[in-house]
Amino acid sequence: MHAPPAINARWPFEGPVTVLPPDHSAARVHLEPIGREAWNYCCELACLNMGEYLRRRGQTCNTEGWMTKAASREFFAIQFDGRRVGFASVWHDRDNDALHLGDLQIEASHRGQGIGSTTLRYIIEMASARRLKAVTLHVFRENPALHLYRRQGFHVVDRCFDKLTLRRDVPPPAGSRNPS
Repeated sequence: MHAPPAINARWPFEGPVTVLPPDHSAARVHLEPIGREAWNYCCELACLNMGEYLRRRGQTCNTEGWMTKAASREFFAIQFDGRRVGFASVWHDRDNDALHLGDLQIEASHRGQGIGSTTLRYIIEMASARRLKAVTLHVFRENPALHLYRRQGFHVVDRCFDKLTLRRDVPPPAGSRNPS
């Protein structure tokens, strides 16, 4: 298990956040909150990355539906060495007191470099800082990202046809007291 990423002190979301991955010390992964101006990029990347999974199921990417859902999510550009290479979207799942990871999309040419792992560790830290109990997500059973999620401590909590719901409990924020 890796140590949690080091984040800057400007919390939460007062501009860019730099995450220095302990296992890729020369690399820099930078997450920055983004708004509607970047949604087209996000939607295009999500459709590109998820297209094959949807085609296998006789479905297509519903860009209008994606854009409608986007209004209720927080988006973060994932930058690697100063270049945008993906994005993550999250929202507060009040039913489970969890941060739900709706998207973790990385351009194909930048996969396998620790960017997804680092981003995921940051999302876990974000949930902890917000005093949420867990991070949850949905993933197709055959998606190779399932291995990434399991390495980061996620476990299956539900199965629905060909999708899995994963959960990872998060520790309380550093310095907080555990109520007894």
